[in-house]
Amino acid sequence: MGKGLETYRGNAERIAKGPLANEAGKNVEGQAKSEGIIVFDQETAYGQEFNGIANGLVLLPGCLDISGYQITAADGTPSYRPEFDRNKVEFQVTYDADRKMWLVSNLIEFPGETC
Repeated sequence: MGKGLETYRGNAERIAKGPLANEAGKNVEGQAKSEGIIVFDQETAYGQEFNGIANGLVLLPGCLDISGYQITAADGTPSYRPEFDRNKVEFQVTYDADRKMWLVSNLIEFPGETC
């Protein structure tokens, strides 16, 4: 499992089961609620050969915007939010020729780099 999937699966599990830190930093037990959207604004794309497939690995640098996404802890208080709502990231996707699908293989975060 790549870092991107691992990150989002872990986040989903904490939302579904708890505990989840609220904005005061207190861990709240129980199921939280999430609503809204997370938007990825792609800047460009770079492809290269991977496993014998031309452009089988594609790098997608861009901006991950969570300004329209909110998580509410089980006690009704807002969850902890990062300092910035828009942060630089890069998704790496690979083409799986056997399954004929693109897979997110990695997520690279750039701490402190906003957009």
